[in-house]
Amino acid sequence: MEIRKFSDIIGVIAMQDIVEGRMVMLATPPADTGPFTLWSDMAGCRLPRTAAEALKAKYVSGHAMDNRKVPIYDPMPAYNWIVRNYGFESGQRNPDADNLPMTGTTVHLTHLSNTVCQTITSGTKCLAYGGGVYTITSGCFVYSSDLETIGAQLTVEHAAGSDRGKLKYHATGTIGVVEEWNSDNFTITVRTLAP
Repeated sequence: MEIRKFSDIIGVIAMQDIVEGRMVMLATPPADTGPFTLWSDMAGCRLPRTAAEALKAKYVSGHAMDNRKVPIYDPMPAYNWIVRNYGFESGQRNPDADNLPMTGTTVHLTHLSNTVCQTITSGTKCLAYGGGVYTITSGCFVYSSDLETIGAQLTVEHAAGSDRGKLKYHATGTIGVVEEWNSDNFTITVRTLAP
């Protein structure tokens, strides 16, 4: 997803795995969110599950900007009471506290905010962009030939499956409109309405 312009941005916690560029709704996260429940006062975001929730999904999900040096571990291995080793523990001091090797962790060599259509892991901080202009890449929207028309109305897919949260055409869409169709690289530029 390319962010061209936005009018509102909110720091949120992903309440489920969400592919960047999907439309999300704000929700209350679980009470024990984050290390030592530090993030429990932040809003959460999730994909819509019903038609009524799809009307509330007015935010575009995006990775949080971050200043960490690469490589970036997603999710970051945690061993809450370790002072050294940045959360890594090889079991040298306590054989029962081994979190190496890292299974289930992806190592990124590029900042996630510079990538396209990567998954935001459940429980991590991310951004929810409201009211703006965004370029959505191929595979991150539900294709219909109606999307090739400038001004086509958009709504959010809420049916279960891999398309949940994707923008799609609807004659009476309430989420936004298509501003540009690029047939060379199969992307759409959309203007979402302010929440």
